[in-house]
Amino acid sequence: MKGNCVIMTTPKPSSGLFSIVTDCVNQLYAMYTLWKSFDEKEEVKKLMAKLPKPNTQIQMQHQHQHQSTSGYHM
Repeated sequence: MKGNCVIMTTPKPSSGLFSIVTDCVNQLYAMYTLWKSFDEKEEVKKLMAKLPKPNTQIQMQHQHQHQSTSGYHM
């Protein structure tokens, strides 16, 4: 079905309802073709590459400093 166009006919092509139904069918078909061509693994790789990487060294230093200053001293 890839690459096929959805064509609807009716005796009254000027009908407002026909226009609404045609728009809905075309939108559904567009979503279907996008869904069928969507490569989840590739898209997730692209999104993961855009995410900022955590800097664990700075976080560990911050935690160590916080622990050494927040302890009770007698």
